[in-house]
Amino acid sequence: MGLDELTATLWRRRVVLLLTFIACAGAIAAVTFSLPPTYEASATLTVSAGDEEGGRVLDASQSEQLTRTFTALAANPATADTAREAVGGVTRTELLDKMAFAPIERTQLLQITARDEDPARAAEIANAYAEAFVSSSERKFEEGSLPAAARLTEPAVEPTDPSSPNVPLYLGFGIVLAALLAVGAALARERFDRHLRIEPDAQTLFDYPILARIPDVPAAWRAAQAPVEDARLADGMRVLRTSIELAPGGAARTLMVTGSAASEGKSTLAAQLAFAAARDGDRVTLIECDLRRPSFDFATAHGADGPRGLSLVDYLSGRGSARDVMREEHPGLNVVYGGEPEASPARLLRSPRLTELVDLARHLSDWVIIDAPPASIGDDALLLTPHVDGVIFVVNPEVTDSSRARAGLRRLERVGARILGIVANRTETPEQSSYYYLAGRAGAASHRTPAKR
Repeated sequence: MGLDELTATLWRRRVVLLLTFIACAGAIAAVTFSLPPTYEASATLTVSAGDEEGGRVLDASQSEQLTRTFTALAANPATADTAREAVGGVTRTELLDKMAFAPIERTQLLQITARDEDPARAAEIANAYAEAFVSSSERKFEEGSLPAAARLTEPAVEPTDPSSPNVPLYLGFGIVLAALLAVGAALARERFDRHLRIEPDAQTLFDYPILARIPDVPAAWRAAQAPVEDARLADGMRVLRTSIELAPGGAARTLMVTGSAASEGKSTLAAQLAFAAARDGDRVTLIECDLRRPSFDFATAHGADGPRGLSLVDYLSGRGSARDVMREEHPGLNVVYGGEPEASPARLLRSPRLTELVDLARHLSDWVIIDAPPASIGDDALLLTPHVDGVIFVVNPEVTDSSRARAGLRRLERVGARILGIVANRTETPEQSSYYYLAGRAGAASHRTPAKR
């Protein structure tokens, strides 16, 4: 994922990003301020050989070794028991949990540190423990079991500021952690969200160009499969046609329209594209190859009994000729109907008669538009790719599953299909919903001749 894509994803998931950041940062701040303050007080001891007045100064190696030795001895349970008696109110384990012992590098000094929520108590514990250790070490030195003794150099004093929590450090770390968690939550939401979202200014989708955005049209028009008199739809179809004609690699005159699932509007889009090209004076052949769910019914939409004659299923089964299945439904538009639904149409679509039909349609038409089944269902769409110059992939944010759409595109890629781009169906740019179109429709309505009663 590049920086631009990451930025776009985070902006798209900005609500999740912001809420996660606020929640995490708030939780860390609440925990930080709820922690009780802890104070540290340290007593400093000197490790030396000899009596108190004239102790022998040790060389660096000896001092470091002895200091490390005395650091270990300071945690002796016997010393803790002696100090506990002086402190009172704690067990040996509790006392040792409050203590820390550390040598000061390259010196003969040892620090004994006590931690407590009460600053005075912390100093008291540190001094009591240091005195107990000094007494124990002097006794053992005099007995000859230790080569040196520890002497109290600087007693612990009551601290004024708590050592923890370090509020600035905790909050700074918390903000960084909250930001990382927020980014992770946004990316996880993007990864597992199967809804398709297309930003208004997006130029690509799934790394393919968006050829056109086709606005929604009334449901009655979608079902009628007749030319829709809508300025926004007409402009959307013109943009789609121009994008196809100017596509890299040359214009594709034989097109396959597919998608990833039913109800995305691919059949309506194929029909409206065919109407638009025929209206501009081109000869168009529209072939219904979605044999699992054929939906074209132009004749019924115009009040007839329905499509008559041979269908594509009849033709691929060996009946009739290629010309017999072509019907002129509108000036310049021939339609090949799918026929009765087929549960397993792959056998028919492998027939060489389909090649003959497409070749004839190429010869008779400027445009051949094939309405194909969804690419993610069966292998029907894959079998049609050798017959076309390019593929248009239709998505609909209302119903398209992003992971299924990706899967459909990958399947087309694996068979070497030339995918021209994506058509975002039932979406529109801000310009398509602007006052320009509203004014145009209002003007058209004002000049419309009233219907006779």
